[in-house]
Amino acid sequence: MITINQEVLKNFLLENDIYIIDKYFKNKRESINISNHIDIIINLQEILMRYHSIEKNSILSEIGKRVDRISVMAKKLDERFYQLNYYEKCVLDKVKDQLRKIENVDCMDIYRRGMLKDEICIERVDENNLRVVDRMEIGKIKRINFNIIEDDFINYLIRYKKIYSKEALREYAKEYVQKTNLKKNSLQYINLMVDMPIDSLKHWYKNRYEWKDGNIDEFKVIAERELNF
Repeated sequence: MITINQEVLKNFLLENDIYIIDKYFKNKRESINISNHIDIIINLQEILMRYHSIEKNSILSEIGKRVDRISVMAKKLDERFYQLNYYEKCVLDKVKDQLRKIENVDCMDIYRRGMLKDEICIERVDENNLRVVDRMEIGKIKRINFNIIEDDFINYLIRYKKIYSKEALREYAKEYVQKTNLKKNSLQYINLMVDMPIDSLKHWYKNRYEWKDGNIDEFKVIAERELNF
């Protein structure tokens, strides 16, 4: 939910030649160029970091909460389910392993940078919500928050997990980090998050109180895709 004044935000974006269209775009998959879109994302992120004309506390901070939410979901599922089937065990083991690796990444350095630079995320920066025709256009902004810029890019790459290999996604992550002059810890954080079986985890957590055949079967399909069974 956006708590800031919509008109103030729109005026700021208009001053920077960015227009909110209030509807999502339609893009043909074959016309998508991820490298070009990375440049558009970076351009938007640089502009949003200049958005300071806001009232105190009008934008909530989400810095660090992505990792916290995943940790909470994993812990609650671990506590609730004592006997795991093969798919459940694989997903939970993978999530725990990724979280352990993230502990070895200097995330505090990333979070400090995000806070110092007033980095802002709008949660959706994919081709269906961000484009440049003659000008930069945003489909909709449903949520906006202070957050590290890596998180919006992670959301973007996750949308392509069904299409591209892990190696291809890592190359795009490397390209993004190089173009934004981010550090090695940012690349590590992005790769670990993109490789997280987040769709499986969210589906399992959402349906944890009604864990029946239909939900379990769908979970297996998602898990097979995310874990490359």
